Amino acid sequence: MIRRLSCLGVLILALGTAGARADATIDPALENFINGQSLERSAQVIVMLDIPQNNLQRPYRYDRQRVIEYLQGLMTVATQNLQMSALTAGVTSQDVQIREAYWINLSLSATVTPQGVKSLARTSGVAAIYSNKKIIYPRPLNTTPEQVREKPRHYAQTGLDKVLQEHPGLDGKDILVGHIDTGVDGKHPALSGKIALFFDGKKIGTPTDADSHGTHTAGTILGGNHTDNFIGIAPGAKLISAGFLRNLDEVLRGMQWMLDPDGNPKTADAPRLVSNSWRVWHDSGMEVEALYRAVSSWEAAGIVPVFAGGNEGPRDKTLGHPSQHKDTVCVAATGPDDKIASFSSRGPGRYENKEIQKPDIAAPGVEIISALPGNRYGKLSGTSMATPQIAGAIALLLQINPKLTPPQIREIFKTTATPADGTPAGSWNKEYGFGRVNILKAVKLAARFTSGHPEPLRNPLTMMLQPSESELARIKPPAPALFSWD
Repeated sequence: MIRRLSCLGVLILALGTAGARADATIDPALENFINGQSLERSAQVIVMLDIPQNNLQRPYRYDRQRVIEYLQGLMTVATQNLQMSALTAGVTSQDVQIREAYWINLSLSATVTPQGVKSLARTSGVAAIYSNKKIIYPRPLNTTPEQVREKPRHYAQTGLDKVLQEHPGLDGKDILVGHIDTGVDGKHPALSGKIALFFDGKKIGTPTDADSHGTHTAGTILGGNHTDNFIGIAPGAKLISAGFLRNLDEVLRGMQWMLDPDGNPKTADAPRLVSNSWRVWHDSGMEVEALYRAVSSWEAAGIVPVFAGGNEGPRDKTLGHPSQHKDTVCVAATGPDDKIASFSSRGPGRYENKEIQKPDIAAPGVEIISALPGNRYGKLSGTSMATPQIAGAIALLLQINPKLTPPQIREIFKTTATPADGTPAGSWNKEYGFGRVNILKAVKLAARFTSGHPEPLRNPLTMMLQPSESELARIKPPAPALFSWD
């Protein structure tokens, strides 16, 4: 019997035996499929596994190699346990075909029949079963064939124009930026030579864009130059991009690839941050934990997760997933008047069943000009356009101070943001977060940070500050940034 718990928005398969193990949570989007009310005989799902008991040595934060090896070790234990329990639950190869394993969040991609979903839900070690959600990207407004010879409006709004005057060599040089989007046109003149690697969802290949959205966001991060083609915030940086990601399964594949592009944890080939101008279609909210685990893994390995808040404003509590994770830099969008854009999703966010202060920071997001496929340039609006500006700004901060940690970067933005609508400095509101980004102030503050010693993942990170600096003293230590699912 299937019992619907509408207040939680989930489906639970009831075993009917007192004291028995609770069955796995099932995505409500699979209800018709399970009940035989769908024309489809099989469906692709994401099966999230429980965290297994283990004797693995926990890694230190930001030791990427050890974090990856730890995650892979957890996956080995979890799948071994699953193989044994699946027999007891009656799982058969006719009903469940495993396609891929994702150690980044302890999940499996599988093709299942309705009976397969039911048997998996009864299997010890299975935490949840998700439908294969869509990934959402917006569309361009208009295009022009001309490169951008004049500094655009958002250079002045964010203080980037003053950065270029005071620090003319600051362009993100030697910083590797990650980018998950529709792809990127690597032949575009503004991006040529800047794409270090491109993953098309299956293999490393030629950087191409399935749409235009990814080329635009990549251009805003590092396109052009700071002399006669003003579109990128950090044009000296390099990009690794994962594109053609259309659903939850594919985006998990891209997120895992970002953490270890060449499949060798010992190789220092991961980006320092990843720009994400996408969200998962959240008709049930069930995708949150699967993505939250992956975001936690990024942050534990030292990768800053930068996410667009979404374009579902002006209603409150409309931020997309997984931007509400506590360790993301969640980005809102402002307009030409520096007011919050009407479409920008509002906070607060929700994380671990509690309200959380999200978004974190705002950046210009209305009619932002950047690259488009086919040697074109054009304007787009959305938090998708604000997010790569923050990603580019992070590249500048890391060039100034390569030892900055993800929590330090978040706190720098919060401390240096320009307050909005009369909000006191350092205060948060549901529209702008802590205010509109001020890249000049952020760069100056980044240069004055010192780094602390790494802590085990089970312990909080201590931020080391210069105690004599009154501006630095305003920064409160961040909340512990742990494996939230460990």
